[in-house]
Amino acid sequence: MISEREWERFGATLREIDDICSRRGLVQVFHCHVDSIVETADEIDRVLAETDVSFVLDTGHMSIGGRDPLQFARDHVTRVGLVHLKDVDSRVALRLNSGELSLMEAVQAGLFPSLGDGDVPIGEIVMILESAGYRGMYVVEQDAAITDGEPAEGEGPIRDVERSVAFIRSIEI
Repeated sequence: MISEREWERFGATLREIDDICSRRGLVQVFHCHVDSIVETADEIDRVLAETDVSFVLDTGHMSIGGRDPLQFARDHVTRVGLVHLKDVDSRVALRLNSGELSLMEAVQAGLFPSLGDGDVPIGEIVMILESAGYRGMYVVEQDAAITDGEPAEGEGPIRDVERSVAFIRSIEI
């Protein structure tokens, strides 16, 4: 938790970086994330209210932080500069948010399943963004914590990524 004074400085810094980027033809894209300064719904909403910065719509981290990524897509499509598609097992997220698990332990417990295997409405989010004219990049993120040695060829994270790609290809836009 940061103080009110720190929030003011943080907002000013984001606005300053946005201005520097704009003058150079670049776009700053802000990424909220679990275990960072901006992770909860209230913190995301504060950055939305106090800056014009574009966001990484990270479906996983927004969901874990309590900000509905589908509603974010509906309400703030013009602020979406990049999309990180990540599904979440909400049961593991509850254990993370309660402090029972660290982020690493939660990842090891299956916090981020393949797209379509979790509780985030990934297909709906993509359809909302596409129908609203979003033409930016989508990044399929598959966080994994390999702790038992290298998986066999074709197993482990590669299998999860293949499932995620198949899910994305199945979305009818």
